[in-house]
Amino acid sequence: MFADGKMTDKIQTRKTMAFLGNLTASLGLLLLGFPLTPATIRTMVLGWLLIAVAITRFVMGNHSQTTESSITLRIVPVGSDVIGNG
Repeated sequence: MFADGKMTDKIQTRKTMAFLGNLTASLGLLLLGFPLTPATIRTMVLGWLLIAVAITRFVMGNHSQTTESSITLRIVPVGSDVIGNG
């Protein structure tokens, strides 16, 4: 009968130690993770925002791009006196 009492005491001790171990891990995660969480969220949001902007610029740039050159070319006839050779 004494063995039964010792067994329940060991079980209770192990349950208590497991609970304290889990509590310590949870508090450690809370204390270490809490300052890092806002920075991580901010970084993720900023990264996705930059990706969205890059995709939008790529799509809009290809969509609105013209095939004509923005430089106007002037045709000069051969043999004219534009160059000043007289």
